[in-house]
Amino acid sequence: MKKVLTISLKRLRTEEDFGFHRLVISEIPKLTGEGGSEGGGEDQYPEVQAETRALAPVLQTRIDDYKTKYEQFDDVLKEESHVPAATLVSQADDLRDEASRKVRNYAKTMTEHPNPATAALAQQVVDILDKYGDPTTQPQNEESGTLHNIMQDITALGTEKLQTIHIEEWTGHLQETMDAYDAAVAQRAKEESGRTVGIIKQRRQEADEAYRSLVRAVNSLAEIEGDTDYAAFIDAMNSHIEHQKETLKMRETNNAKKDDPKTEEPEPEEPDTEAPSTEEPGTETPGGEEVPDDRPVVQ
Repeated sequence: MKKVLTISLKRLRTEEDFGFHRLVISEIPKLTGEGGSEGGGEDQYPEVQAETRALAPVLQTRIDDYKTKYEQFDDVLKEESHVPAATLVSQADDLRDEASRKVRNYAKTMTEHPNPATAALAQQVVDILDKYGDPTTQPQNEESGTLHNIMQDITALGTEKLQTIHIEEWTGHLQETMDAYDAAVAQRAKEESGRTVGIIKQRRQEADEAYRSLVRAVNSLAEIEGDTDYAAFIDAMNSHIEHQKETLKMRETNNAKKDDPKTEEPEPEEPDTEAPSTEEPGTETPGGEEVPDDRPVVQ
């Protein structure tokens, strides 16, 4: 029997937690057979468009409650982002995206250099960039980490190699835009420090609990009725969860190496399995309590 895997939401940063909930919302049409409000619709989920399923009352109730809690979470994040420096952060992010693309374009151009040795050095830079993918498509915090790793790997090639392909001016410009972005984020955090963040923590916790309640209902119904009607949702959610866990694992590994590469170990991964559910549809069982962080929100 298929079931949605577990994930420790407390380990996610606030913006990551919200991003995870956006993914959940986008997959709900796989349960209901209706177009989703967050990126759903007939074109995106043709396999559930033939007819709208009659859902078990407990599942419909939990879907409705989850959507409400998600919207409340979204509302407080939008309100919190309305500070003057938020515009500076957005502008700084655009400049850093542009600088990142220029580094990539220049490196690719240099791989066609008439000197084979020079072209080979440029290819080493391209290989580094390809290893990390396009950071400009990532959420802002994740992009910061990716760009930091890219710059470390490029710098590790050595000054002589970088000077040979004349890429230092481009990477230097990228570093300047990265520093400017960090400064803008710090300014935004300073401006937000006078605002109340408790409501964000509350709304996040409510959304997290509504998600856990929804998943418990799906898993229980899949066990009782069979997973045919729930398989598409479960498979999609498990894919999102696995990707999120990989991101967490990578971050923890990088942080451990940065702090003390000889002694630090990543936090053990939370098991993907849990004790068989004893919940019957229509009843509540307490889920694992998770206390979210309340770091400043980055959108």
